[in-house]
Amino acid sequence: MATSNSEELQQRRARLSESLPGLSRKLDQTYRLSSDAQALNRAGVTHHPPQEIARLTEDEDGANAAIRDVQREIRSLDAEIKSAPGGGPATKLGRALRRVRAGR
Repeated sequence: MATSNSEELQQRRARLSESLPGLSRKLDQTYRLSSDAQALNRAGVTHHPPQEIARLTEDEDGANAAIRDVQREIRSLDAEIKSAPGGGPATKLGRALRRVRAGR
């Protein structure tokens, strides 16, 4: 049962890790849009109304927060995996050494 829980935690961590590149692309895109709109406004080109600038900034902040949330959850899962029976690297190493000693 403990191994199953550890495997579930590792699978969840893997899914979260796989989501990071997509979240990073979204952050890059929202950053570019927000920065471009702000630069155009500073240059006197007023194609972007203030509410659109605010929305673009909020989108960028949201993308940044999503990445931080996923990173925080990954760290939390890492700690949980490490403390779970059968989950930490030392436990896996010990299990492997016991197999070698047993002649498996």
